[in-house]
Amino acid sequence: MPKKLPQFIIEDDASNESLHITEISRLYKKVFERHIEDMNLTRSQWLTIHSLRRNIGISQAKLAELLDMEPITMAATINRLKKIGLIETRIDPTDHRANQIHPTPKLSKLFIDIRRLALQTRREAMVGISENEWEQLVPILEKLRQNLNGTLEQMKKPARVKKPHG
Repeated sequence: MPKKLPQFIIEDDASNESLHITEISRLYKKVFERHIEDMNLTRSQWLTIHSLRRNIGISQAKLAELLDMEPITMAATINRLKKIGLIETRIDPTDHRANQIHPTPKLSKLFIDIRRLALQTRREAMVGISENEWEQLVPILEKLRQNLNGTLEQMKKPARVKKPHG
């Protein structure tokens, strides 16, 4: 049985955290996209680049899953990034059907600029927020993430057992 919600959560729609988080995320993306628009990168491309920096050699399928992207969209994004020389694919030595994605030196140089603009966006977002406020916020956001990941794990449907025909 679900836990009973505290009264302040039930009564205060004006402080609905999910709406605030969604709006903040949307604005963060919009400001960052304005900063990088001269680089001619799409949202899916810069998300792929960012994730690749943390997951060098990841498979295309795992990267699509990580970014919650359809495999066909990921394939198109990978192909565009390969075409402009930012990534390369290599056959996975443990699974010859899979490709591993690796950054090129050109991407490494570009990432320095992307990182600078990401930090600029972050500084703009954090104007007026003290270090103390930030230190309180981050653990709360992490706890929300953990709670929601836990809920998703609980919601996974068990695999169906196929019955033999007969």
